[in-house]
Amino acid sequence: MYTFDKIRDGVYAVRYPDEEDNELSKLLDKWNDTFYLRQFFRNKNKLKTYFEIDDINVAVQDTLDDAAYLEDIILNGKQEDLDDMFHPLSREDSTIVAYSRRKARNWERVDHDSWLRIYAIKLDPGVYVITGGAIKLARKMQDANATNNELQKLNALKQYFIDSGTLVL
Repeated sequence: MYTFDKIRDGVYAVRYPDEEDNELSKLLDKWNDTFYLRQFFRNKNKLKTYFEIDDINVAVQDTLDDAAYLEDIILNGKQEDLDDMFHPLSREDSTIVAYSRRKARNWERVDHDSWLRIYAIKLDPGVYVITGGAIKLARKMQDANATNNELQKLNALKQYFIDSGTLVL
């Protein structure tokens, strides 16, 4: 059974069974931990391949900057900022009104696309349930274990909401 932590009006984060923290807290903790980030980016050839970055210090700083940007919008932004930040995960999701899968990143990053992703289910305009997130260094979510796991979590929570037929927040 899922539980949901209210982050603020319109934003919830799932807390999976047997987890101490909700998914947003876990993500922000990881993305603000320079030791974790240095370990993560060590030997990551995809940084160079997809983003033309070969300096781990640049990757760590860009991650810290994007994490702060996302955190600020999620915690302090206006409701319409959320709708601007969370884009449909796929073309199929762009035509679905309720329970569509969404992704957020820093869409304003200039030097390169942001690799940070926050995944959510959109319940209504301005209402999102964060299911998790990842550092995405692959073209498709299915191409890496971490993002494929996030895709499965998104799909499972979407099905949970469809099956329950009600908002259970």
